[in-house]
Amino acid sequence: MLRLLRPFGFFGFKRLPADRRPPGRRRRRGAVALLVATGLAVSACATAPDTIDESTALAFLQVGETRREAVILRLGIPSASFENDRILTYRLGAAKEGGVKSNWYGPYHLILVFDEGGRLAEHRLLRP
Repeated sequence: MLRLLRPFGFFGFKRLPADRRPPGRRRRRGAVALLVATGLAVSACATAPDTIDESTALAFLQVGETRREAVILRLGIPSASFENDRILTYRLGAAKEGGVKSNWYGPYHLILVFDEGGRLAEHRLLRP
């Protein structure tokens, strides 16, 4: 930037005339503009997360009946566990076949609370 300025202009510096500026600056501007336009076009193609039908996809979760081991076998390793595995959390995404899939970057949060015997006491599906 200082190469484009010469002494004794605004605040002691003045811009060089266009014919004395180094070449390539316009090409850089064009490349940056093309990169920004491409980024905007790609981000516009992103789709919204599919919705999970809680009544069918999570129908296997029955309060008082479903055991912790059955949930882990069905959904896999939880994304987090608290209070000696009494509370398990999963990140979920919608599967193409209409169910759910455990996904570390999924938009949904499933929180499961188990009683002392390892049976499901409460569950919540948090939507984005």
